[in-house]
This record gives sequence, structure tokens and C-alpha cells, in this order.
Amino acid sequence: MGVVLTNGIEPTIFEEAAGASDPKPGITDVASVYSSSHLTFRRDLIEPLADADWFEVLTPAGKFRMTRADFHANFAEVVNSSSYRDRGQYHYPMIPYKAFRFLVREEKPPTPAADGSVAEEQPGGEAQHGVE
Repeated sequence: MGVVLTNGIEPTIFEEAAGASDPKPGITDVASVYSSSHLTFRRDLIEPLADADWFEVLTPAGKFRMTRADFHANFAEVVNSSSYRDRGQYHYPMIPYKAFRFLVREEKPPTPAADGSVAEEQPGGEAQHGVE
């Protein structure tokens, strides 16, 4: 059994691998998490949320996290589309540029060097091993 998502559904193997149960630091609760093969917005899981509630969409491209208010402010064309309104979902065949601001970047743990020291990330994203 193990992990149960905040929406009460047990995660799929894909969701567990994507870290669905590990919210971004500073976010104490993600109200709804679901997976899809495309960036898909599901009315039945988004609209019942309060404006400040977070939801996540797990895709092969990564985890997208936003509040209901973020969704309405940044994806108004989705909310107003007949697909979302009448069929209850809208998916993008290709992820729009504006969605990438909601892509969760997972932090990678530091990697030890051959001498046992831990890499420190320098400005510009390059790791430096060893001591001064």
C-alpha cells in the first residue's frame, strides 16, 4: 500500500516515481494530483478547489504545480474553451511556453567525487569538487 495522495487515491507507479507524495518545500498540502500523457486540465479535479489550493499534473515531461487561481489567471483560454466547459477536460498536444513556469524542478543531491569530497554548485551551474 504505502503512499496515498492527498486526493485519497493511491498513486500509480509513474506517480510514485515522479515524487507525487513529496510536495515542493513551502507547500504544505497539494489538494489534487493526477497523471496524464499530455498536459491536461481536468475540471472535476480543479474547480472544486479553493483559489489558494495547489494541484499537480504529472506528465512524461515532468510535474506541473499551480494553484486554482494561477490556473484561472494564466490559462483563461482553457477555462473558457468548450472542451473544458462541456467535456470537463482540456489537453495540450504540445506544452505551451507559458506552462513551463509551473514545472517543478527537482533538486538533485550532491554527488561525491572520487576523493570523497562533495561537489558544491558554483554560479553558472558548474560543480566544483575538492577543497580550497
